[in-house]
Amino acid sequence: MTSAAVRPTVLILGGFLTSPPLYWRLAARLRERGVRAVVIAPVWTPEWVLGLRGLGGVLARADRALTRAAQESAAEGDDAPVLIVGHSAGGFLARMLTSPVAYAGLSLDRHRQIGAIVTLGTPHRAARWDVIGDRIDRLAGAFVDEAVPGAYFAPAVGYVAVGSRAVVPPAGGFIAYTVAKAGVIAFTQALAQELKGSGVTANCVLPSTMDTPANRAAMPGSDRRGWVPVESVADAIAFLVRDEAGHVTGTLLSI
Repeated sequence: MTSAAVRPTVLILGGFLTSPPLYWRLAARLRERGVRAVVIAPVWTPEWVLGLRGLGGVLARADRALTRAAQESAAEGDDAPVLIVGHSAGGFLARMLTSPVAYAGLSLDRHRQIGAIVTLGTPHRAARWDVIGDRIDRLAGAFVDEAVPGAYFAPAVGYVAVGSRAVVPPAGGFIAYTVAKAGVIAFTQALAQELKGSGVTANCVLPSTMDTPANRAAMPGSDRRGWVPVESVADAIAFLVRDEAGHVTGTLLSI
């Protein structure tokens, strides 16, 4: 539970080809956890399709949503900065909102109203592959690489990857999955070594089987008593990106 002193207003920027209803459950969960208010940017699937020719329209909607979120925060009287959660291409939009450089005629420079940005599955650099989703990555990624590279305004950055407890140590029977998750673990630990002393942390959470609707559907007859609640994984990730964990890096956290 967040404390009353730091209750943020959260702006959710959805991913490529998504629509706001996909984030209703996330918004409800954030409210349960004590955030002040949640605003979901009204970017619908058709706008993303049009965005393949240019992201000005999508970015304008995100900008208006940030204004609304800032107004929600100001209504409480303390003008606390907004916390942005950007999923997939929404993470690019979040970074674009901070840019002092105009995009498609939009003068943004909203970084003073943003307290922090949390990205979920957002590429950090422009994509190189020629598939439909990567066109968005190239349009946005090339711009942010130039205008606001890296974590341009952030005093500290925390990367958290999601591995799997099932692959430590590696086991047989699901080799492709094991290799993929082992790669995530190795990448995180190597990144932590490479960025040591830079203020950037890199850690990896290792959940056991998570209690999700997808896993319940895939394993209907399983004993779920030992399955890990999604909330427990979220709490672990939240700890690893807090200021208090600024010296924790290269850690594998089993859940």
